[in-house]
Parts: sequence; structure tokens; C-alpha cells
Amino acid sequence: MKDDVNTAAKTVGQLVDAMPHAADWQATAIDQILPFMRETGDDITAAIEYLNGDRARPLIVGDYRELTPIPQEPASLIATQTRMKARKTCHR
Repeated sequence: MKDDVNTAAKTVGQLVDAMPHAADWQATAIDQILPFMRETGDDITAAIEYLNGDRARPLIVGDYRELTPIPQEPASLIATQTRMKARKTCHR
């Protein structure tokens, strides 16, 4: 999981670096997805730190569920909605 978080952080950096060269609709899409990516990374990091901090305690879902909120919508649906918004912005 740590590797996945690190990979996501690199992707965030690449998206930020790409913004000056992106078309308007691409920049809009990046602006819309970055907060979700950062929040997800922060939530996962907080959960990992929490779990690493008290290894003697048994792993009980209720103890750390609040640290890793389950999104109301799957990530794929959020990505689809972001693409649709970007297309609408592009075609205006």
C-alpha cells in the first residue's frame, strides 16, 4: 500500500508539472481531480500511521474506519464525471 501511495504522489507531481502545458480543458480536469487525489493520499497515510503506531492492539475495523472514509462513489465513477465535465468545458 505504501508503494501505491508513493506512486499516486508522483502522479500528482506529474499532473502539477503538466498544467502549464495543458490545454484549458486538461487544466480544468487536473484542477478537479487533484483535491480528490491529495485527500485520498492524506487519508491513507493517516491510516497507515495510525495502524503502525499501535501494533499491539488487534486490528478491528471500527477502530480506524473514521480515518479511511469510504467514498460515496467509486473512483472510476469520479474519474468518468471529471472527464465529462472536462469535455463540456472544452466544447463551450
